[in-house]
Amino acid sequence: MVIKRKSKKVTKKSSRIKKTKRPLKAVRNWSRPLPLTEVKKLSKKGYKIIVSSSGFTKGSIKYAKRAKLSLYYKTRKIV
Repeated sequence: MVIKRKSKKVTKKSSRIKKTKRPLKAVRNWSRPLPLTEVKKLSKKGYKIIVSSSGFTKGSIKYAKRAKLSLYYKTRKIV
């Protein structure tokens, strides 16, 4: 006589897909300095470090100081 064992159902712990976090660094390669509006857009998206090969405008530097963002011109830290 064969005894049948009840098999356990395989259940997922969470059916939700975990959202990946946005990288905290944005790199821009523009021919002109990065304007204030673009820096505001990036800060709203959650970026804390912004690297630009063309530099930043005066307004974007002032905003970055208030918003506690880190601005880098190539490899040199501005704010």
